[in-house]
Amino acid sequence: MITRKWLLRHLAIFSAAIIVLAFLPYLRFYYLLFMLFLYLFYLLLSTSLNFIAGFVGLHSLGNAVFFGLGAYSFALIGKGNILYAILGNAILCIAVALVFIPMLGIRGIYFVLSTIFINEVVKLLICALKDITGGAPGIHLITPPGYSFQNVYYLTLAFSMFVVALSLIIENSRIGVYFTAIRENEEAAASLGISVVKYKLLALILSAFFTGIGGIIYGYYMLYIEPYAYFATSWSLLPLFITIVGGEGTTLGPILGTAFFVFLMEFTKGLGEWYLSIYAGILIVVMMVCPEGLVGVITRLLGRRKVTNKKR
Repeated sequence: MITRKWLLRHLAIFSAAIIVLAFLPYLRFYYLLFMLFLYLFYLLLSTSLNFIAGFVGLHSLGNAVFFGLGAYSFALIGKGNILYAILGNAILCIAVALVFIPMLGIRGIYFVLSTIFINEVVKLLICALKDITGGAPGIHLITPPGYSFQNVYYLTLAFSMFVVALSLIIENSRIGVYFTAIRENEEAAASLGISVVKYKLLALILSAFFTGIGGIIYGYYMLYIEPYAYFATSWSLLPLFITIVGGEGTTLGPILGTAFFVFLMEFTKGLGEWYLSIYAGILIVVMMVCPEGLVGVITRLLGRRKVTNKKR
């Protein structure tokens, strides 16, 4: 649980991390800056997915719909204005999340398929509404005033740090306990008076909103938005890969998983389509050997080290 000591310790860690990461653009190491941008961007997406997939245990392949809606809220509602885009994203994501309510009682593969279905329906609607959305060809955006990669980096830094802090607070709060109870046994959680649908919906809205923020950032970075790129299933699969490899249901999991993923992405970028086979192989090995991910590996190693030290 959250205590004053816990709060001060983590506040100091976050402050130090933000200061270091905010200072790095001034060093003009452009390759390092771009890699950090990728890290922070995928950290935002994976932590967002972790709210629903890790904390509550609902594995969704439909988060791409929120990513795409975030991008279109930037183009159509915000019209290049980040603040208006965030408000529009909140409205759109909550509206779509409410559509998910009847599906929150579905489990396993049926929930996964229902999320894919919603993503495809929304993508087809975007393509059909040509007069509003630009249809399949998409929308080219005018470069907004003050646009620079450095500003994109700072925007990504701000939201990634915020969502990680929020995840850490939830993990160590009563809400986190409720999430864990629902993930482990819904019937037992309901018998204890926990509103299963309410907390599943909360996790879904958090996941949807911050995934939408990721879509806004990507739209702002690319200044071009089209449905087949922004509603691609990869925007659901890659964050899920990161959370599983890092460790689901923990804040540390996406932090470690994203670092591993960015390294892996850089290592496999010259392999063409073969990179998918490598990702799949790693995922299978992790799920068979260590389902807790990198967090589980580190926990075991630290546990063994403590036992060894005690024996000495």
